[in-house]
Amino acid sequence: MERLTLAIDRIKQIKSENVTIYNEYFCNLADFILELTKLKDKNLDDLSLEELKNLQSFLYKGIESNYELSVYNPDHMQKKYPKVGRALALLAYELKNMIQMLYRKDFSSYVSMLELFLETYTKSCLDEDEFDNESIEDVIYWHFLDYLDINLEERIENTFTLKDRHYIDIITKSDLSDPRYLFKFGVYISNSQIELARFLASLDEDTVKKMASAYVKGYKRGFELAKKDLSSKKYVLIRYYIGFERVIKEAISEFRQMGLEAIIMSAPYRLSDKTAGRNIGAESASANKQCEYDHRYDNAILIKKAFLDRKLAIYENVCEKLKANMALYAGPAVLEVFGEDDFEPENSKNAYTYSEKKNKLFIDARAKQAALLDKYINEEEISFTIIAWPLPDIAKTAKEYEEIFREIIKINTLDSGLFTRLQQIIIDNLDKAHSVRVIGKGENKTDIRVQLHELSDPNKESNFENCTADVNIPVGEVFTSPLLKGTTGIIQVSNVYIGDYQFKDLELEFKDGMLISYNCKNFDEEKENKELIKEVILKKHDTLPMGEFAIGTNTLAYTMARKYNILRKLPILIVEKTGPHFALGDTCYSHEEDFMTYNPDGKAIVARENEISALRHEDRFKAYYNCHTDITIPYDEIEAVIAYTDKEEIYIIKDSKFALEGLEELNEMFEPGF
Repeated sequence: MERLTLAIDRIKQIKSENVTIYNEYFCNLADFILELTKLKDKNLDDLSLEELKNLQSFLYKGIESNYELSVYNPDHMQKKYPKVGRALALLAYELKNMIQMLYRKDFSSYVSMLELFLETYTKSCLDEDEFDNESIEDVIYWHFLDYLDINLEERIENTFTLKDRHYIDIITKSDLSDPRYLFKFGVYISNSQIELARFLASLDEDTVKKMASAYVKGYKRGFELAKKDLSSKKYVLIRYYIGFERVIKEAISEFRQMGLEAIIMSAPYRLSDKTAGRNIGAESASANKQCEYDHRYDNAILIKKAFLDRKLAIYENVCEKLKANMALYAGPAVLEVFGEDDFEPENSKNAYTYSEKKNKLFIDARAKQAALLDKYINEEEISFTIIAWPLPDIAKTAKEYEEIFREIIKINTLDSGLFTRLQQIIIDNLDKAHSVRVIGKGENKTDIRVQLHELSDPNKESNFENCTADVNIPVGEVFTSPLLKGTTGIIQVSNVYIGDYQFKDLELEFKDGMLISYNCKNFDEEKENKELIKEVILKKHDTLPMGEFAIGTNTLAYTMARKYNILRKLPILIVEKTGPHFALGDTCYSHEEDFMTYNPDGKAIVARENEISALRHEDRFKAYYNCHTDITIPYDEIEAVIAYTDKEEIYIIKDSKFALEGLEELNEMFEPGF
């Protein structure tokens, strides 16, 4: 607190000094800091909802509005200050994290950011000739290197222990019927989230319990079906979207009845913790998606061998310290959302990016960290579940939102037994085949042959998993890890959401299971299209193997999506059940290839690896890419899915409908006239 007082006193002086040509910038941030610090002694319960929203608008000024001319915009800043612009934009964006630090009462981290700000200001005053992007990056680099041991240990502790109670206490102790509680988290809260919280507060207790039970029971079934011992575990990591607290509160209670304590932590927000596209924690709305997009690779300034080596050493030391807790970790329970407004990113000329060298360093470091984690968490002992719910943005009116929400409840709680029986018909026919061909319809150019594993004993073995509503909710797919050799052709889809990004006319070409070319039509420039695909789908890798081939069977979800015209807004979790889909990256059984898995009919699933993952026996760093990205082709873009045996062609799908005898119930769920 003494350091805090000294820092604030010094920041107050900046307002009257005017000793640097960057005075406007530093005064702007000083105003933000001084007003933010006043909140330290303020009781948020005394503020009305309107006052809380106004306070947030001030704290996110320049991001929520007028971003084009703000201190956070790298293009604007570089134009205004050619020597230092993009680094100052990075610093300003990073200082926004002080909001979370203050709300969490993490004053040690808060003070460290004040001192980073003052160090940068002092540097600008002492020698303006030497003050440039590189010198500012150097200050920020050394700041995060100095605090790396503290920050990284805190992050790992918050993942595997009950130390961080910030989110849990808000969820379990707040009046969830009053949306003001949302502003206690210290993250940006959108009007959509307020509307969501109000909607959930209006639901009857039975409906909320039904939603929570689908989530929790799916988690439990994942252990039961895989014959894993849940009784030896103690912690479940809940990842969810802020606004769903009423459901999460009930889920916490149900997990506790199963013997599991819930851990909930914030999404990573410090520069040293963040990884583009990977938010492991409780997520919230974005104040400005373009701003987030512009700053997604700010941590490029930290991607140096010395930093990454130190990070890995600290990671190992902390894991060793926490190995008893990590052994009790059961795995994540994920609640995703969908339906946000469309976002088409624009590429900033001055945003930070990874060079080829940094990209290789980053990928290598991530692989080493994953290998290290394998030492402390046995993948064969943990499981997960994932479920998705819509946001109010998906509907035109409150009435339509309620209709869509109740349709999703129906989809997320479908009869697993029915689908298990119907999907077994598909699997029995696919298991006769050596390969499967998927052919697009109309303008869709998809034409790809997928090579299947050979079954030694078809009476006891299967290539495809019969996916029930356990780890992956809703029910509705059969999937396999195909052989790479012989898996060749083109996958094309007219419109698909992957992560937060909408891809238009996405086209991928494979040869012997490896991606050899790709393109889309998001931007006018082909180079920009390829860069977006490499970033979002390939996760910065030059190529990826086909890790999964699946056939979705949830025709009810497809019909619902067409009825409300929201197919392109559905998450991959539901979309993958509405047609054939393919995944780039690791197989569905990544790190669990040697763990026997069985279908409900008792048959062993033999297609658990491919030629890449088989390399784990020689060098695990060559076997895994640490990513798995699904791409679905909807039924209406499919002419045929054909299974090839030595003697015949078996149509699984023909003219967008299921063609096998016994699957009439799936076709009946299509809308009339489809």
